[in-house]
Amino acid sequence: MPVSEVVLRECRECGKTLSKHRSGDSRIKYCSKQCQQKVGNRNYTNKVKAKRIEPLLEATAAELPTRRKGTTYHKLVEKGYAEMIVNGTMTSSHAADLLSVTPAAVSRSMGTYRVEQARLHAEEDWEMDFKIARLFPISELGELADLEVGSDRANGLISDICEAFWSFENRYFTIGSKQLKFVREEFHTEIIIEFVKALAWGKRVLVLTPPRHGKSELVLRFCGWLMIM
Repeated sequence: MPVSEVVLRECRECGKTLSKHRSGDSRIKYCSKQCQQKVGNRNYTNKVKAKRIEPLLEATAAELPTRRKGTTYHKLVEKGYAEMIVNGTMTSSHAADLLSVTPAAVSRSMGTYRVEQARLHAEEDWEMDFKIARLFPISELGELADLEVGSDRANGLISDICEAFWSFENRYFTIGSKQLKFVREEFHTEIIIEFVKALAWGKRVLVLTPPRHGKSELVLRFCGWLMIM
């Protein structure tokens, strides 16, 4: 492909635009070896974390359709029997005798307990990818509300927050099967700036543009961005 016809692509890790040489090679997905190494390290870490959770999920896969949280389940958890069964210091039959229930009831409740423990471990280990986190500048919005209107710091934060929204839009909203990007005009940028100011300092914004200038779609995408945050 001639260099003039190369469509520039973005690095899958940092989002930077690849050079024409790298964009022209479909096998290259990253702008540098450092970005490629970061992805490899993160994938390895995720695999290690998954190994801690998968045994619990696999052990209860057959019991998922019948899992329940009934009286037996709550008694097993409250009295510490569930943890003892998992640790191997108590058998299910012994717990069934102590609770005056059938071994089958204990087995079903333990299935639920293992799934719940796996879910809790997954929540503790979960971390948002930094590329996604930077699309939602929650702390910057909070800081902006405490700043003086028109200050250099405030204007800088407004610019950063608006840029985060545009990055969010470019990543998740496209037009048609060709995944075309929405056209951004100067007045679109001005609208988002006013929205951000309204969020920070409290005011109403009236959007006045001719029909079919994208104001409705822009507002919908902005509201979606806010709801995710």
